[in-house]
Amino acid sequence: MRASAAGHAPASRSDVQLAPDAAPAPVRLLLSPAHAVSGTVYEASGDTVAGARVLAAPQASRNAAADKAEAETDASGAYRLTGLAPGLYNVYLARPDRAVVSAGTIRVPEMTRWDIRLRPTATIVGTITGPDGAPVEGAAVEYAAMDGMPLGARTAEDGTYRLVDVPAGPSQYFRVRADGYLPHPDPTSPQQGSGESLREGAEVRRDVQLRAAERVTLTIRTRGDGAPVEGAAVTLHMAQMWGGGGQPWAARSDETGTARFPGVVGGTYLVRIDAPGHVQEGLPPDWGNLLQSPQAIPAAWRLDVAGDTRAAFELGRGARVTGVVLGRDGRPFAGALVTVTGQRALAPVYSGEDG
Repeated sequence: MRASAAGHAPASRSDVQLAPDAAPAPVRLLLSPAHAVSGTVYEASGDTVAGARVLAAPQASRNAAADKAEAETDASGAYRLTGLAPGLYNVYLARPDRAVVSAGTIRVPEMTRWDIRLRPTATIVGTITGPDGAPVEGAAVEYAAMDGMPLGARTAEDGTYRLVDVPAGPSQYFRVRADGYLPHPDPTSPQQGSGESLREGAEVRRDVQLRAAERVTLTIRTRGDGAPVEGAAVTLHMAQMWGGGGQPWAARSDETGTARFPGVVGGTYLVRIDAPGHVQEGLPPDWGNLLQSPQAIPAAWRLDVAGDTRAAFELGRGARVTGVVLGRDGRPFAGALVTVTGQRALAPVYSGEDG
């Protein structure tokens, strides 16, 4: 929920809950006097930058995307941000077909002017190939500097890519993903390449030869009648991958209950399955701790991948919980938030008009 008025900084709340059939409840938003910050954007060469967007996101806001202020630079590179509430703001610069870059932090209302001078950047180029040396088209290449936004590109038909306007300095990560191949770097060593430094104005070449991945096909059925479970969200969490957490492989089961994973690295996995009306019995609520040791993963939900792998898993049918919420006067109460807690948290629901 967001409110704005001329001469005031906007205010918003992201924790407002709307309950069906519930009585109206007041929501209070406080609008503070607005402040402004102006400045000029310069290239590293000293030329001004026209047509760029300057964004200021409040650090204290729980919904910075909604509360951000935005202004566009004119022909002389000048901008003016208005409607700012007191506080600290992270400033970003966005240009057409260029990466969003961080442009510092300002304090309002103490600071009324903030000139932005862009640093010289670097360029990363390269070719992505498969195990046989053939180019891989459509591979996703992603790079992130320690203090910058992620940059991404897709490889062309000849496997080449080009990342421009890369912030100079140490890197956070360099990743390559393509269907049917193992991700780069190997998920068992995700920090590979982290900390490498790019020099200003340099063009760095990073060629990557991807390794073939294993294919995993899983069938999800209901225990008892063997009915296929359609639309189940299936995730494979590698034991000891990304330090025990990280990004799992994910897929959804089709009408036959089949979930397909085209590119998986060999190893031991914990299989997590979320499907409406079904439960994954025998999996503790703190299942993430099991990833520290392959031997700790329950046999019913463990998957060992060595070559192309097929496996089947069964889910139990979940119980239904129904009831009526009554007010102090004994009448049905509409709009009450009802939660069920236990081994696994269930999505909350609201009571209807009949309680």
